[in-house]
Amino acid sequence: MPRPTAEPVKKRARSEEEEDDEDREDSEKAQEAKRLKLEHEEDLEGLSSPVQTEHQDYPDESLYTPEYLSLLQSIQESIRNPMDSDKLEIIISTIQKTGCFAVRDGSFDFDLCRLDRRTVKKIQRVLDIKE
Repeated sequence: MPRPTAEPVKKRARSEEEEDDEDREDSEKAQEAKRLKLEHEEDLEGLSSPVQTEHQDYPDESLYTPEYLSLLQSIQESIRNPMDSDKLEIIISTIQKTGCFAVRDGSFDFDLCRLDRRTVKKIQRVLDIKE
């Protein structure tokens, strides 16, 4: 009895245009992540230390995807705009639990980039920010 032969699976070759589109998309994402990081650094200029000095260093940069930086930016914008004082109190309390803050001249200062992802998710829920 003859053995059945398997037909070779043909892979569709990606066109140069598809590869160019994919490369362009990757480049745009990288540029956006860099732009958001620079904006964040500019926001911190002039501050001696945005959080308590004994707090841990920034996490590895690879954790800051364009999507995550966009979320942090949305949170920052929401906090800057007037909001329900109850929400603001919950956010402040949540950040105080991390120890990643400083109070200077009546101002509550913290660095969103140094907050752990779980804390960021809690703040996101309080502010009703969709992913």
